[in-house]
Amino acid sequence: MPFLARAAFADIESYQGHPLGATGLAQCAELTWQLRGWANNRLVDCDVALQHNLGLGGAVVINVYKRADGKGNQKLSDEEIVKASAFDYNPAVKAKTPSQADVDKVRSRVARSDYALGDSLKKLEARL
Repeated sequence: MPFLARAAFADIESYQGHPLGATGLAQCAELTWQLRGWANNRLVDCDVALQHNLGLGGAVVINVYKRADGKGNQKLSDEEIVKASAFDYNPAVKAKTPSQADVDKVRSRVARSDYALGDSLKKLEARL
C-alpha cells in the first residue's frame, strides 16, 4: 500500500490560514482519521501516513503514523465509526461543537487535569 500523501486532503493552509499549531493538529487528526478508515468521503488507500510541517525559523516537524495493530485502513460506515468511537457522529466528516459531555468522554480518567482544559470550552462556545 502507498504512503498517504499530504495532498490527499487538499491544501490545509488554504482554509486555516496556516497558524502552526492548528495546522499541525489538523494534519494529525486527518492522518489519524485516514488510518482508522473514518475519512470515508475522501479515504486514501494506505497503511502508513507521513506528516510534514515547516515552521518559522526553519523549524521542521516530521511524523510517521502507522496503526498499532499493523492493519491497513478500511473504509468504514458512519454506523461502524459511532460504535468504535466515543462520539455519536463521525468527526472526520461532520463538524460539531463539543458539549461538556463530549469533552468528558474523551478526557483521560487517569491523568485528568482541569487546569489543562481551563476555560477552552467556554471560549469555543463564545466564538460560535
